[in-house]
Amino acid sequence: MRLREAATHALIIANGVPPPAAFLRRLARDADLVVATDGGALKALRAGVRPHVVLGDMDSLSLDRREALRGVTVVPAPDQEASDLEKAVRYCGSLGATEICLTAAGGGRIDHGLVAYALMLAMAGRMDIRLREPHAEAAAVVGERTIRGAAGDTLSLIAMHPVQRVWLEGVRWPLRGEPLAAGSRGVSNVMEGESARLCVEGGKLIACHLWADDRA
Repeated sequence: MRLREAATHALIIANGVPPPAAFLRRLARDADLVVATDGGALKALRAGVRPHVVLGDMDSLSLDRREALRGVTVVPAPDQEASDLEKAVRYCGSLGATEICLTAAGGGRIDHGLVAYALMLAMAGRMDIRLREPHAEAAAVVGERTIRGAAGDTLSLIAMHPVQRVWLEGVRWPLRGEPLAAGSRGVSNVMEGESARLCVEGGKLIACHLWADDRA
């Protein structure tokens, strides 16, 4: 893959359970910059994706895999105070990325999956980070956001800390400036049309959008 000049939209392929190869290739085609975190490079190669950057020490790659990555930029990541995923997010930000898509970030170690959500919340309002799987997307929201989908899609709002006021329109059970406590009250709402409007004040939350059909 050739790195585009303006890398505003980045894809980070982590070292968790990868999505189907066709889906991963599509995510890569839509990105200006593709970064694989160490072992994530193996998942990328198996899917037919050659990343622009591998962030890590390459210890998990055999010699033939390293040969397949000849010409790919390798960014050493020796800092033990941060995960490879966090280092990859920082690296993409240093190249000007304002939108980051994460994939293969869950399904393995629970702590690594939680780091993805923690990073989304920490960067909310500064960088748009979304976790993508074939039929679902999760993103941290502060302020306003329009979620586009279809009638019947599931939309869950999950607060890790109390949020002062939440407005949600275009769903079966709307919210009208109500507080949302940490817990499960906002889970499993249903979109009634092609979009839902969300506004969050006095806090941050995770919005999870799950497709009701086979579109990815």
